[in-house]
Amino acid sequence: MRVISGKAKGRRLKAPENGAVRPTSDKFKEAVFNILWHNLDGLKVLDLFAGSGGLGIEALSRGAEKAVFVDKNRKCLDSVSENLRVCDLGEYAEVFCMDYRRALKYLSGHGYLFDLVFLDPPYHEIDWSELLSCSEWRELLENESILV
Repeated sequence: MRVISGKAKGRRLKAPENGAVRPTSDKFKEAVFNILWHNLDGLKVLDLFAGSGGLGIEALSRGAEKAVFVDKNRKCLDSVSENLRVCDLGEYAEVFCMDYRRALKYLSGHGYLFDLVFLDPPYHEIDWSELLSCSEWRELLENESILV
């Protein structure tokens, strides 16, 4: 697993060794970013269910202004923090250890706005209709935000 493009191109990313995540493959990540944009300059990104942080880190590497990483698993967030350090992107990131419901309430209550949101939860643990119907989304999304 590595950063595909941008200022951290080629840097290797680590995932927690406990098997808590299934890292996004480089091929899939490259396809997603080729579909979205080549230039993410100035965007604010939310990587909800961050895992190893690969999607948010890729966005930062490609020019996103800021990324917020959320995961309820501390080992995952340790990997995110280490990956941000290795990629020299930590100053553009915030990392929160909490479940998605609490995170959405906290972020919306503190004025966060996002242009791009990555939702890659552990599928066996998530109720998609509940996640997508959270009222906090109205407070968190810009007019033309994209959810992936």
